[in-house]
Amino acid sequence: MTQKIDVYLPAKIKKADARAMQALALYAQGAVVPPSPGEEVPPPSAHDCKHILDWIVETVCRANDIGFVMDDPNGRIGAFMDGRQYVAKQIVMAMKLRPEKLEE
Repeated sequence: MTQKIDVYLPAKIKKADARAMQALALYAQGAVVPPSPGEEVPPPSAHDCKHILDWIVETVCRANDIGFVMDDPNGRIGAFMDGRQYVAKQIVMAMKLRPEKLEE
């Protein structure tokens, strides 16, 4: 029996998800608030970067789910799913574009 997942509930966050997101956020924070001399923040690992991108696209945005929802007479749940998936498609598209072909 499959478990029903309500599309409007927040994504499940596991320890590895939180660790990867916090590593990325801590490193990115250095662009706004420079760390003190001698307290350089290490960049997130390649594994952390891949993990958090996969988590955002696959788990949070549910990119590979079907947007159609049975028993949704007003289409609101389907529209919510479409919104989530639109964000995932924008992220994936930005990762695949060639920056040299874009305007500043």
